[in-house]
Amino acid sequence: MKISQALIDEMVAHAREDLPNECCGMIGGRDGEATRVVRIENAAASPLRYEMDPQGQFDGLKEIEGAGDELIGIYHSHTRSAAY
Repeated sequence: MKISQALIDEMVAHAREDLPNECCGMIGGRDGEATRVVRIENAAASPLRYEMDPQGQFDGLKEIEGAGDELIGIYHSHTRSAAY
């Protein structure tokens, strides 16, 4: 997957804004290239795990598909644990 620095910066900003909790969201794109980041509320509101809000997940997918893109990734931050 190719992703622009601007979209990476958007995900990092999201992670910082949601501290101390983990953030989560979806990445939309086409042909293996990311075109958008859609923030989804972490229903778990936890610094140790994430759980995408079901309605937010549904709305996010509708937004991605409505733009003619497809879901190509999901992201979340690790605020209190190592990435694995």
